Amino acid sequence: MKPVITLQGYKIIKLLRERIEKTDKLDKEEKPFNMKVAYKLVENNQLAFLKLETKLYINEAKYEVILEGAFNVEDSSLTEEQIKQFVKVNGTAILYPYIRSNISVISALDSQDSVLMPTLNTNIFRENDTI
Repeated sequence: MKPVITLQGYKIIKLLRERIEKTDKLDKEEKPFNMKVAYKLVENNQLAFLKLETKLYINEAKYEVILEGAFNVEDSSLTEEQIKQFVKVNGTAILYPYIRSNISVISALDSQDSVLMPTLNTNIFRENDTI
């Protein structure tokens, strides 16, 4: 069975680790972990771009990673809405391990306890663009 989307590659747009004091409060709208997804289709829906923006507040540090992946859309019979769902759900599942890895490596540079982000059920992005 041929995959619906295949990863061409990804690039890191932003990689940030910032120390925060215990006394610093999160903005009222900020959660300890949040992620936003944004996508764009080009070339007659044959190429999709997915951007993941992730923020994590843990162990007196703020981590922010923005990745953008490029995906070939292999099935030309799909509607734009179907492609959107595959990119949001499957594309996020493909890119999220790179975010986890980056945060783990960066956190280990400053501490003996590296941060290991949990796995993520990407089906949540069927209905939402933010968690």
